[in-house]
Amino acid sequence: MQRMISRAISSLIYETHRAVGVWERNLRILSYHRVNEDIREYTCISPENFNEQMDYLARTGYTTLRLEDFMAHLDRPRDSNWHLIGGHPLNTPRPITLTFDDGFEDIYRYAYPVMKRHGFFGTVFCVAEKVGEKDYLNQAQIEEMSRDGFEFGSHTLTHANLKNAGRDEKWREIVESKAVLEEMLRRPVNFFCYPYGEYDKEAVEFVAMAGYRGACSNRPGSNPMERAGNKRDGDPFLLRRTEIGAKDTLKDFKKKLVGAYDWLHAVLHALRGRP
Repeated sequence: MQRMISRAISSLIYETHRAVGVWERNLRILSYHRVNEDIREYTCISPENFNEQMDYLARTGYTTLRLEDFMAHLDRPRDSNWHLIGGHPLNTPRPITLTFDDGFEDIYRYAYPVMKRHGFFGTVFCVAEKVGEKDYLNQAQIEEMSRDGFEFGSHTLTHANLKNAGRDEKWREIVESKAVLEEMLRRPVNFFCYPYGEYDKEAVEFVAMAGYRGACSNRPGSNPMERAGNKRDGDPFLLRRTEIGAKDTLKDFKKKLVGAYDWLHAVLHALRGRP
């Protein structure tokens, strides 16, 4: 019943968007975890569904942005165009960012080939001490994906819940994971993602102090692409994301792209006491 009600309300929001011609004007960051046909978890998308979602994005004119691209856009002069890393201009009405938490190997096996076919890339948040372990990406796979434009960020050393961690542990998980990944990748690691979507004020402060440029949370919604006055309208260390789940149909996916489920996700976060 709850799912029927949520789909009915989200459909009303979606159809209203279509009727009046109002679509997403901010950057929506999609949150994935695994792409695998054998895993039965809410956060695991089947390869068939993932392929269908990527086909839809390509067919309807979406362009993928790395988080680095987004931050460069925010820092640009207000009268300039979008610019990709490397200085190539990008003018698109439909930018989107695809993120993958944990750094599972099935991202390389199932998601990467589909995205590469469409000229898409994304941001993968690796648990530093898991790289190279069974079921996780290894260094060679990460290097190959990096050459095709993928960006890699930190998801702590051990996938710790930072909200429950002590001060020293919190600092170690945030700072040392950056150092480990940078030594492994031989390039800066500029972005962070809070495991379980859990954090506190101290964790956010530590991420900024550690030298990251931004961080992804699980707060629902999209992210403003323009500054408000001299300050960003939105916290770069609490970037909002939209989670894509195993049971999402293509229609659900389309609705999530325009924010038709943001209200539900906000309510669920409040009920669960999530930040």
